[in-house]
Amino acid sequence: MIDKSKFYSDDDSPTKKQHKEIWNGINRNINPRKKAFFHISDMRSFYYGIAASFVFIFASIGVFTTAKNLLYNMKPEEVKLDNAYQSAIREFQKVIPSFELTSQKSENVKAFVNLKEEQLKYLDENISLIKSETGTTDLSPLKQMHLRQLYAAKLKVLQEIIDKGEIDI
Repeated sequence: MIDKSKFYSDDDSPTKKQHKEIWNGINRNINPRKKAFFHISDMRSFYYGIAASFVFIFASIGVFTTAKNLLYNMKPEEVKLDNAYQSAIREFQKVIPSFELTSQKSENVKAFVNLKEEQLKYLDENISLIKSETGTTDLSPLKQMHLRQLYAAKLKVLQEIIDKGEIDI
């Protein structure tokens, strides 16, 4: 038969340090948990998720910028030049307010404004006529040169209006 006093050896009992660790683990599991930040129990995975989100956002911005530049570089030079002229004209037209003729302005200024308005109308009509003829696929040098000349003339008229000094910027 087995002797009860020799059933467990001295090596089978936990040391005082192990005994304390066991009871500390039991206390940690019994006590209610402290409130987690935004009810997030595993902060490490939360931080990994935030880091992954930032990487995804920056990668998306990089892909978008690269695709945009690639598409821009694929355009023919004529189309790029036309876009630049159109952009410059739009910016000039933003600067110049609508012409309002008041009784305070002299007859010379009224005549100048009327003349420039007619020139702008004529240029706009010719530009729209050439654009409708060429469409987006016709890149013939002669039509492109004529269109650029009209753009340059329109820019010159807008510049003259600004240089006249009667219009406040």
